[in-house]
Amino acid sequence: MAASCILNFFQYFCIAVALLVPVVCKLYTSSRRCHFYLKMVFYMCYVMATSFLIIVFAVRDPFNPDNTRTIGGWLLFHIFKVDKFLGITIEERGLENFAIDGPFIIACNHQSSLDLIPMFHSAPKRCTGMGKRELLFAGPFGFAALLCGGVFVDRRPGQARTTMDKVARDMKDKNFRLWMFPEGTRNHTSGMLPFKKGAFHLALQAGIPIVPVVVSSYKSYYDKKTYKFEDGKMIITVLPAVSQKPYSLETVQEYADTVRTQMLKVFESTSAEAALKHH
Repeated sequence: MAASCILNFFQYFCIAVALLVPVVCKLYTSSRRCHFYLKMVFYMCYVMATSFLIIVFAVRDPFNPDNTRTIGGWLLFHIFKVDKFLGITIEERGLENFAIDGPFIIACNHQSSLDLIPMFHSAPKRCTGMGKRELLFAGPFGFAALLCGGVFVDRRPGQARTTMDKVARDMKDKNFRLWMFPEGTRNHTSGMLPFKKGAFHLALQAGIPIVPVVVSSYKSYYDKKTYKFEDGKMIITVLPAVSQKPYSLETVQEYADTVRTQMLKVFESTSAEAALKHH
């Protein structure tokens, strides 16, 4: 009886798949909006599958920042080949600027959920990410990030300062690097939003430099507002480290503005280049 039920279920499942696959393929190729949403669903499935497997592999060495690169990056790009599936060609420049002894902070521009691609693709050794505390409860993704040594900031009054004090100590004691998005929120427009000062306060407090990372604009192939998600080119540029030594708490805004100005120039040039090569 049980075997018969299983067989019937399998038959109905195969019939459903046979009917749905042509419909999905037709919508994927004929409707811009459906193409966008289906591609985003596939991308999120990639992220969730990677998160589950990170949990499986990282429990052997939990909270190790190297899990970001050696497990997460390996799964996304060598096993799942997410860049090939999405049709995104990645070009890296200036990786030699990561060759710094000791901890440092990576300041990267923030555009969309696709920012996981440059982070997992280009993260140096012993690098993890910082995010808001709410991400810790984002299902398997939050737990996977935790097992990769992720830092979660409680942004309630009085709590963020305590977290940042601990992070400053841990970065020096445990010698790890921290990937941060100083814009603070995703920027769906052109250019870059003004930088918040948290990353730069942390650099001054820990006595470590900022390494800017610029990811070219996604606009030529990805635009949430117009439901565009095509093949495209992503240029990831690692700039030379910007030392914290000339700055103080009184000039932290100048520190943030200096880094942003450098990044914005590279963002504009590489975005134009990537869009030109895309077309």
